[in-house]
Amino acid sequence: MENLAKCKKAYWAAKSNAKQRGKEWKYTLQEWVSWWEETLGANWLEKRGRNKSSYVMARIGDTGPYSPENVKCITNSENGYDRRINGVAARGEQKSILTEKQVKEIYFATDTLKILSQRYPVGMGGIQSIKRGKTWKHRTGPGIEEALELDKRITKDLGPAHRNKRGSPSKSENHQTQEKA
Repeated sequence: MENLAKCKKAYWAAKSNAKQRGKEWKYTLQEWVSWWEETLGANWLEKRGRNKSSYVMARIGDTGPYSPENVKCITNSENGYDRRINGVAARGEQKSILTEKQVKEIYFATDTLKILSQRYPVGMGGIQSIKRGKTWKHRTGPGIEEALELDKRITKDLGPAHRNKRGSPSKSENHQTQEKA
């Protein structure tokens, strides 16, 4: 019974993984278990997994559904190679939560990481990676440095309020400004 529970768990994990990646799944539990038993033998559960030498169910040409006529049994390392060859391997093209405008705002911002992480839908680690140029290099890289230098020259005398040596306007200055208006 324990083996059946492991089979079901592995089946539902594989099926939900395919669904999350937008891949069609055409196996029933019984068909899936039979395919593994025919391919790897009775102890198939021990032979499949995430290690390089473990076996996986791979789609032929990395296209089409997971179905009996469209899958093969290969090692994880072979599957990674196939994904690169077929052009479906993830290569830095991730769906981003932030827009380019938000990334530039974060890069130039003088607020603390905590404040920025509250303002934008990413954590402090993500903010720090942008600030250090580890992520979004293509938007915060060499071209942005020139823009930053230009920005520093333009705002040299003004500067951000918290770095401004004069501080906030005194009450008397504020009062004088209101009288003139």
